[in-house]
Amino acid sequence: FFSSRRRHTRLQGDWSSDVCSSDLPDVEWIEIKNCSKRILSLAGWQIADYGGRSKPLKKNLLYPDSSIILTAGNFEKQMQNFGRCLGVEDFPSLNNDSEELKLLNQNGQQIHFVGYEKSWYKNDIKSEGGWALEMIDTKNPCGGFNNWAASTSESGGTPGKTNSDRKSTRLNSSHLVISYAVFCLK
Repeated sequence: FFSSRRRHTRLQGDWSSDVCSSDLPDVEWIEIKNCSKRILSLAGWQIADYGGRSKPLKKNLLYPDSSIILTAGNFEKQMQNFGRCLGVEDFPSLNNDSEELKLLNQNGQQIHFVGYEKSWYKNDIKSEGGWALEMIDTKNPCGGFNNWAASTSESGGTPGKTNSDRKSTRLNSSHLVISYAVFCLK
């Protein structure tokens, strides 16, 4: 199996803190996507935030152009209805006001990082809770504020599915490139 390098695996463009919609369980999750062309072993990987690191992930394979939902171990069964899911022991609490999330490989090397703030929702009502924060252009993972927004899905988020407001945020030399269903780090 391939050991991922930076930019090959990303925190998916969809995560949620305190989701309270009728269609989604009231749990926190993040998604990661394999943007490489190789199968990745997630064994030993960790999610880190201000408060520390999760326990190492269980043995699991992430195939090219696929994603997986990560959530606290006791919520794994609830999130399996939405797609591939892996329960994580000591899953970090996702702070509503701001957070710095890191995806670390089995050697502790940072694979992806995102630091978000409440203002990234760009919607005062949705920023109060119950809505996932989604990456708009998953091919521009370092786009910061301009590349994130509250989910436009009626369910409050899109775990295991294409992000609700995906599009390209970068200009090509001759035209705007519209991205397709690709997730990159939430």
